[in-house]
Amino acid sequence: MEETTSFVAQPFPGSRSLIEQSIRRTGVTGETIQIMISSISKGTIKQYTSTLRCWWQFCINNKIDVFHLSIDLTLKFLTELYNSGVAYGSLNCARSALALIISPEIGSNGGIKIFFKVIGNLRPSKPRYDFTWDPSIVLNFLKELYPLENLSLTELTCKLVTLLALITAHRVKTLALIKLENIFRDETGFEIWITGRTKTSNKTKIQPVLHVPYFAEDEKVCAAKTLEAYLNKTNRLRNKISNLLITTKKPYKPATSQTISRWIKYTLEQSGLDNEIFETAHSTRHSSTSLANKKGINIDLIKSTAAPSNGPSTNMLLGQSCDPLEAPTAAPLPNVSLTASLVMAASTEIGEYKVNTGDVTVKQSFVNFNRASRVLLSTAVVDVIDKHGNTHLCRVLLDSGSESSFITAELCNKLGLVTKQTNISVSGIGQTNSKILKQTSVTIQARQRLLSLSLSIFCGGLNKSTEIRAISW
Repeated sequence: MEETTSFVAQPFPGSRSLIEQSIRRTGVTGETIQIMISSISKGTIKQYTSTLRCWWQFCINNKIDVFHLSIDLTLKFLTELYNSGVAYGSLNCARSALALIISPEIGSNGGIKIFFKVIGNLRPSKPRYDFTWDPSIVLNFLKELYPLENLSLTELTCKLVTLLALITAHRVKTLALIKLENIFRDETGFEIWITGRTKTSNKTKIQPVLHVPYFAEDEKVCAAKTLEAYLNKTNRLRNKISNLLITTKKPYKPATSQTISRWIKYTLEQSGLDNEIFETAHSTRHSSTSLANKKGINIDLIKSTAAPSNGPSTNMLLGQSCDPLEAPTAAPLPNVSLTASLVMAASTEIGEYKVNTGDVTVKQSFVNFNRASRVLLSTAVVDVIDKHGNTHLCRVLLDSGSESSFITAELCNKLGLVTKQTNISVSGIGQTNSKILKQTSVTIQARQRLLSLSLSIFCGGLNKSTEIRAISW
């Protein structure tokens, strides 16, 4: 047994500092340490803090090095936690924390495995509660928060986040990741792409897509209508904030997961639910998915909605279908930044009649040239790679009849692409002519990373007289 090193007698330095010291003891130095630490999420470090603080004090009391590997002392520490009433799941978390700073052997040792097998029988994991609440209780309360234009920002925000939590069955962290540029609207409702790292993010899993349809049966609990009202109300408040959800008091800033959770918990309490039993916003997931199952929704669909792993999230509103309203006035959406083909006309209209899903999200659109005829075209949401290797979400317009591909100068500059000089004349629909002076190369790839394509593409060519107005993309 090693004696306590000088730093052990000091106050607990924090989980991150302890993990950094542990990595440094293996011989790793410099920037490599920071890279390795960055692989551990902030949530995991926060979750380990309680265990590591207890372990720090345990080592001081027993005069041992914090990083010393001793199976006997590790079992003694875990036994103390067990005797203090720590649950099986928390003990498992403690084992992972110690394995991270001491040695992976703590997770694979036979004696420790036997210990956890016995603990699992003596104190098995139990759900927080074995029943859940009826969503109609909350929905009846939310119906009272109407009309939307008369609600305060706090009331409208609480209503929106609660409805989104119920109809998507996603965690509040996912809601906190919603960005304005990833919200797309058509006549059926909203489509929201989640590009940030979620709890279930993994290289083998695709990112979730939230679908928020218009609910014709009752506008008072229509999440899409509520989202529209929220966007209008916060438009002049958000300044340059790209997050959908912002705080309700000045200075306005992006809402954190904890803030969103408090809003939902407040709404549940105001609805009349017992907050001592249903004490977390997470209970919305249990409520909506339980009712969906009761209504006969396929269990695999429910799982893929609440924790998508094999495909985009399919929205459900308490297990009932949502009939779309008439197409609303189109809201401002991101400009079309990249076209995989050239389509130009002096006067155009664009509409959509169907949404298809596949390797990329594809929408069938029609373009009406001079109101004389309609041409069916497709759009797709893809990732575009910039000069640093970062991805940007863009919607492309596809035309199988075009001989060349084009990108706007604005997106070209944003991606930092290297251009070379060229001088060609391009003739579009209606014999519209444009001069192209630059050419570049760009890489696009499917959202699921199953397909990547590098192509030579012309920069520019869409001016005000020939630009397609993407009003319903």
